[in-house]
Amino acid sequence: GNPEEPSRPKSRYPRVPHHELDPKAAELLAQKYHVTGQSIRDAGIRWSGDGNHYLGRRVCLPIFGPDSQERGTCYRSYEGAIPKAIIELRSPEDICSCWYKWQRVSKVLVIVEDQPSAIRLAPHCHSLALLGTHLSDVKAQEIINAGYEKVIISLDNDATFEAIKLQLKYRRKIKGLLVSGL
Repeated sequence: GNPEEPSRPKSRYPRVPHHELDPKAAELLAQKYHVTGQSIRDAGIRWSGDGNHYLGRRVCLPIFGPDSQERGTCYRSYEGAIPKAIIELRSPEDICSCWYKWQRVSKVLVIVEDQPSAIRLAPHCHSLALLGTHLSDVKAQEIINAGYEKVIISLDNDATFEAIKLQLKYRRKIKGLLVSGL
């Protein structure tokens, strides 16, 4: 390579091959989250395969940026494995949150904790999964850059206090920021 260009480590992303979604996992997504066939296909949800490796028997949820380009994968266990979620990003610069912009245009963004909740909203409006309850300044900047008229934070019931804290912290920076129960 060019000696003036900084060397970048070769990406090992993704570390495991992704397979068609396991039928039991698809059934669980349908029952628990109301995420079914077309939404599973649109979201690119796959399966890590049966194996004893640390990513084995996990649902693979691609992580998308605001440009709808894949920037990582969340490997989620619904069978009690610890940790329940392993997140791998393509590069250290990528932001750990997942956007779903299935509608061409949306004046509203709904922010939720997890990807299945965001996928369930995606046919109706743009949605953002925080992949937890933390809204960092870099995640907030992505939201600001998108220019929504209304941004609704809708975290799970056990995180209502956290949602209110986020609204208070970012209400002057993010236009139309509201809190709603999910």
